[in-house]
Amino acid sequence: MAGMEWSLDVLPDELLLKILCCNAIHVRDLGRIAKTCSRLKRIVETPHLWRIKLTYRLPVVWEEVLDPSSITDWRDETRQLVSIQREVRRLVRGLSRRLIHCTHLTTPVYHEVDALVASTPHASLYMMYSLRHIVQDGPQHPKQPVELTHVNPQQAQQILEAHQLQEAQRNLQRQQQQQAQQNPPRQDDDNPPQEEEPNEPPQQAPHAQDPPLPPAQNPPLPPAQNSPRQAHQNPPRQAREPQPRPNWQRVLPRSSRCTERYENLTEKHYAQKVMDHVYQELCRQEWTEFLARPPQDQPLETGAMLVTRWFQPYAYLTMREMIRDLDKIALDCLEKLGSRHPDHPALKSPIIPPSTPLKESRWSQDRCRQLFKFINHILFSQMKLQGNTEDYYSLNNSFINEVLRSKRGIPITLCIIYFAVCHRLGIFLEPVNYPTHFLLSWKVPGTDEYEYIDAFHKGRRLTKTELMQELPVPVGADSASILLEDCTPGQVCKRMIGNIMNVAQMQAHISDHMGLFCPATELLNLITPHDRDVQELLLRIYYTLEIYYDRIVIGCQNLLAQAYSPILEEMLQDSQQILQRQMKDASAAIQPITPSASRCSEITYATGLVMRHKRYNYTCVIFGWDKECRMNVDWVRRMGVHNLKYKTMQPFYKVLVSDGSNRYAAQENLDVACEPKPVPHPDIGKFFKEFTGTHYIPNDELAQLYPEDEEVRNDTLRIRGW
Repeated sequence: MAGMEWSLDVLPDELLLKILCCNAIHVRDLGRIAKTCSRLKRIVETPHLWRIKLTYRLPVVWEEVLDPSSITDWRDETRQLVSIQREVRRLVRGLSRRLIHCTHLTTPVYHEVDALVASTPHASLYMMYSLRHIVQDGPQHPKQPVELTHVNPQQAQQILEAHQLQEAQRNLQRQQQQQAQQNPPRQDDDNPPQEEEPNEPPQQAPHAQDPPLPPAQNPPLPPAQNSPRQAHQNPPRQAREPQPRPNWQRVLPRSSRCTERYENLTEKHYAQKVMDHVYQELCRQEWTEFLARPPQDQPLETGAMLVTRWFQPYAYLTMREMIRDLDKIALDCLEKLGSRHPDHPALKSPIIPPSTPLKESRWSQDRCRQLFKFINHILFSQMKLQGNTEDYYSLNNSFINEVLRSKRGIPITLCIIYFAVCHRLGIFLEPVNYPTHFLLSWKVPGTDEYEYIDAFHKGRRLTKTELMQELPVPVGADSASILLEDCTPGQVCKRMIGNIMNVAQMQAHISDHMGLFCPATELLNLITPHDRDVQELLLRIYYTLEIYYDRIVIGCQNLLAQAYSPILEEMLQDSQQILQRQMKDASAAIQPITPSASRCSEITYATGLVMRHKRYNYTCVIFGWDKECRMNVDWVRRMGVHNLKYKTMQPFYKVLVSDGSNRYAAQENLDVACEPKPVPHPDIGKFFKEFTGTHYIPNDELAQLYPEDEEVRNDTLRIRGW
């Protein structure tokens, strides 16, 4: 073997293919390798290689693709993925500049996204992968208020004294080094320099010279040094003698401040908006296929899973994953059953997939009751599923995946899980649209009797008589039959959507309310496409949110063709004008950004500063300002501005508040927050590209609107030692 020269020629094609399949070799590398020689080019063109590369990069995507065998050219599929990733990046990065004055995505942007979705059969999945990669890159900006750990005053004093001692040591060393540089000792060849002995630390820290702790309130800020007159009166910053000053914020423990940086906020903001639209179109296709089937071929659990997916665009949630979770529960039930009843016929039968309909239970009455016993044991004793009585109106109670995770739910979701497990084990149940409390019915095999299962109360079974006795008001036989009628999967889904709408109406803030109510109404309109009331409600929601003007125009025209409505007529005319303006702006060249106004010395604060409202104590961040109040007289009186010291003749700031609202605050009511923390507002990325731990950095568009704010912001942070 010694002296043998190795080359690629001695390696078989199979081994080279195995090497190229390694995860360390990127798709880009394959293109370079193919250019080296004809042999490697031929190996690189192997379809199996490209399938390995694509499925390795996108494992979650292939969870979504139900039939990967339909792909014939895997190399071309990889090209499509790379091309779509590039187009998605280009689109998202340009949205901030295009939509600087828009609250939401415009109709031309939606058209661009739709065209990209329709470009290839799997484009929507590749777009979701690319958008999720942008959104989930790095630490995620909080969506809920952040509570910072406050420092014990005694602990802070001890740390401060230790810091002062270290500062004194460093100052003494610095003075000695400066003296040594000014008066270097003479050195002879006969007398080599001796090693320096380490400086002895001072016996006592010079407490008398140390400044006291700053007061709890922020010190008053000097006026912004940005006017020419003030710049002439004050020497340049480089000429000022630096004043020694302890950095109070860094003296305190890091836990008393938000130490996490959140970057790329603007790109993530617009990626989320595009992802919402793409995900909805993806789910819309799934719903269209589901609703096209006859009711008997619409599995109940599939409908519930589609509802769950519709409202969770940011979760890696697949149908296969939820089906596997339910399959595992059924297998656990069979394992427990086999330990007590090894002769049960269900043990010899594979679990029944949800796509296979049942018309009746496969087992006898006694065998079904044996199964019920172990199903209840696994679900309610081992898994500890139970009704969420403490937080009944939580949104997560309506989602199958969240109920399986938290083990808490409401009657309808618990019954759907119970139904799915029983179906897999051969027990036929039917959903009952019982008022105020969802139930399941079980026809007892060999009889005409029904029992009713309440999964919210650990799977207890009641007869019809027992169930009627629990009603607050006695009802007759006819009414009882109506109350206990079976319902279709579509009706169950409508009831789930109704629950989510009720949760939306309980949200404290309008952004949270509409963020749930809009997709809920869209899904309800998809399930009931001929309901005029739902259609009109959806159009009004679009109009309120200022989105989908093309849908508003088409929807209003269709409804007006059926019956005249002055409200719809006005909505139609207004939407047509806005849509024409949006299309015109989209075709025109992007205009340069004009600064909003020049600063004056009275404007103390700057965009990006995290503030605290003195009166209402809320945390906010400034994203704009006016030299004076620009609101009308009614607003001024309603908000009590006339009672302020400077009334409307003072700067007013546009702020994003941590509760999700936008407000207009007077300067005398604001102060820089002592403990800056992230502001969980949905539009934070529209204006800012990064949170540093002390302040927000405006994105390029906001910085051009307020070009003089950077110096004021930096001065404010420097004064506070940040």
